Amino acid sequence: MQKEILAIITAVHLLLIIGAGKMPYMESPAPYADLVIKNAKIITIDEKNPRAEAIAVKGEFIIAVTSNKNINQYIKEGTTKVIDAKERLVIPGFNDAHAHFGSINPDYIDLRYITDPKIITERVKEKVAKAKPGELIRGGNWEHEMFYNKQWPTKELIDPVSPNNPVALSRADGHSVLVNSYVIKKSGITKDTPDPFGGEIQKDPETSEPTGIFKETAKQLLKYGAVKVKR
Repeated sequence: MQKEILAIITAVHLLLIIGAGKMPYMESPAPYADLVIKNAKIITIDEKNPRAEAIAVKGEFIIAVTSNKNINQYIKEGTTKVIDAKERLVIPGFNDAHAHFGSINPDYIDLRYITDPKIITERVKEKVAKAKPGELIRGGNWEHEMFYNKQWPTKELIDPVSPNNPVALSRADGHSVLVNSYVIKKSGITKDTPDPFGGEIQKDPETSEPTGIFKETAKQLLKYGAVKVKR
């Protein structure tokens, strides 16, 4: 009797396995996307699938990179935003993590976005008027490419208004600094001072005198000789 029951159970088990093999495969429906971009020229940066026509996004994730035909399964009317790229290029985004934080010093002269170099003179003059002799005047964020003349600033912009104070004004990228003659003299730098390895002392092409611009490692040559001031 036990053998007969075991045989029946085994037979049923085999029938279930065989039957399951003959049953049609039921694929789970694709999740609906929040965003679909179609009719695009997509560069995937994937060697096995370098090009595609459409992309589906749900939340913060890309859930499909495929053809215009296959992308329709991810679209739900009234839910999915669909963008027709009209055969325009779509590429992976680039995340630039390079950033510069500005100074929190209230005495720092912010020269961001100025287009007229004369503003440098005016703002340094204002700051010097409130400073004590020998007190360091700092500022920066200037970008000579934004000046109307596209020229590097020189010490002549700040020398007349800062005869008794060291002045240091950094370029927006932090790789160069403009200083006045006060700093150049304190640093013992002359027209005969050679450029350090990895840096440049910008010099006037006619006189060979330092213009006030020091780039990269040349900034390490500067000695400000500033006095300490109690606030």
